[in-house]
Amino acid sequence: MNIGIIGAGNLGATLARHLKALGHDISLANARGVEGVTAISSQRPWPLPT
Repeated sequence: MNIGIIGAGNLGATLARHLKALGHDISLANARGVEGVTAISSQRPWPLPT
């Protein structure tokens, strides 16, 4: 399933990590720009679309 999450804070990042582990495709957006999303995706073993 394709899932979009708005907000890359603690809740959004945790939700994205768990849903990705379950095999879902995740798109993550952040109001503060791509830097926050890039930082989150670089900490994970899987890439997030930007």
